[in-house]
Amino acid sequence: MAGFTTYREVISYSRFSTHEQSQGASTARQSDAASRFAAAHNITLSPRSCLDAGLSGYHGDHIRDGAFGAILDSLQDGYIATPALLLVEAADRFGRLSSIEALRVLFDRLFAAGCDLYLLDKQLLVTASSFNTDLGTQIVLLAELHAAHAYSLRLAERLLDAHARGREAMARGEPVRRGWAPRWITWNDATASWELNDYAATVDRLLTLLEDGMGQLRTAAALNQAGFLTPRGKAWTPGSVSHIAYPPSVAGGRETQRRTGEVVWDYFPARRRGERVSVVGAGRPAAWHPPAA
Repeated sequence: MAGFTTYREVISYSRFSTHEQSQGASTARQSDAASRFAAAHNITLSPRSCLDAGLSGYHGDHIRDGAFGAILDSLQDGYIATPALLLVEAADRFGRLSSIEALRVLFDRLFAAGCDLYLLDKQLLVTASSFNTDLGTQIVLLAELHAAHAYSLRLAERLLDAHARGREAMARGEPVRRGWAPRWITWNDATASWELNDYAATVDRLLTLLEDGMGQLRTAAALNQAGFLTPRGKAWTPGSVSHIAYPPSVAGGRETQRRTGEVVWDYFPARRRGERVSVVGAGRPAAWHPPAA
């Protein structure tokens, strides 16, 4: 193991993909594992050591938009002294791409640029040579990459199934995610229905101002002057007026698929009926058109 001191840079890379993981011990666990490795082998971790927080390894966000992609680019551009070593806690931190895609990244962008890979959990050093000549290294790495991708694939299928079941429940009028609703609507367990609350009066005032031809800027100014606050208790801006006025919820609809514009109508109590239109594209969906004067 003394050979680790021959690397000119040893870079620790950590990643997690969800907000929930940021609240737990994922970051500290990955960082501590790298620090223990460095102390055990008398090496200093590179200042390039980095974290991708909230970036998916399944969709390759960490390569396209994250610190991992920046490391790969720096290696290829010659900004990182080689030979270099990339430390990851496990193969799934490297990514949850398919095995073929992961191997392309490994050989075409990491090994080809003079950087080896070390899996801390397996205590396994992977180089182009060891992968090509050692069957054990091949088996372990391919098994880990396959398991990482398969886990994300199963998770994606479960999420799609859960979303589909949620849309079906909403179409039946059942409450889904009761904690989420427009600020002016509350779920009433006693009546088993969505009901308007006190904030509906603020929404009615906002919509009336817009229907009177005030426009978003003047509506925001009028609401502020009258002492009305946004759902977050702040002063109104044209953007916050738009946020209330044009989503489907103001016309009683609940958006179930933003990409397609799918809306379940008559789900919430409507503040305005008019012509209910869902527009997908740049900007916010236009959920209603006020009646003609």
